[in-house]
Amino acid sequence: MTETNANGSSKPTEEVSALPAAVLDKYKASALVAYNVLKELVPLVKEGANVLELCKKGDAKLIEETGKVYNLKGSKTVQKGIAYPVAISVNSTLCHFSPLPSDPETSALTLAKDDVVKIVLGAHIDGYASLSGEIVVVGADSSSPVTGVRADLLSAAYNAVEAGLRGAKVGGKNWEITDNITRVLKEFEGSVKGVEGAFSS
Repeated sequence: MTETNANGSSKPTEEVSALPAAVLDKYKASALVAYNVLKELVPLVKEGANVLELCKKGDAKLIEETGKVYNLKGSKTVQKGIAYPVAISVNSTLCHFSPLPSDPETSALTLAKDDVVKIVLGAHIDGYASLSGEIVVVGADSSSPVTGVRADLLSAAYNAVEAGLRGAKVGGKNWEITDNITRVLKEFEGSVKGVEGAFSS
């Protein structure tokens, strides 16, 4: 980038980052951990898998993987670990489902073919958190693709997020984002209904 002076001459300007490099590095490290743990969990989402066990495996992996970074000898101890415990929400459970081991009903929940499973998890390094998520349909693959209302749901979710992101800009209004998402959902009327007043992961 260059900056032009009043006399018409130009000089190079320094690129300015919104975050110090050390902070950005911690965000990147926590994002990589979250991404890698999610990548390991997705293949475990299959028919008969126990939701509580998947959550426990994911949480243990978050702790293990964050424990491998920022361990320089002689440097101050850096807090790290789980920023967002693994949540595995099935079908009509919108988000934030992590069963308690003490609850016999929810801790026994297992996945069935065609379940729509939303996974969200997060890691942090020194308080700088990154979350990652994925939607999986149990049993779906290239030989048995998602069809019908589930396919409409996934398509609507993807397109709604894209429309929402396009509306997120400096000076933009929240209602503009909502309007963008509403227009997308109208394309799926009859098979998919949006949820209002909920935090979306």
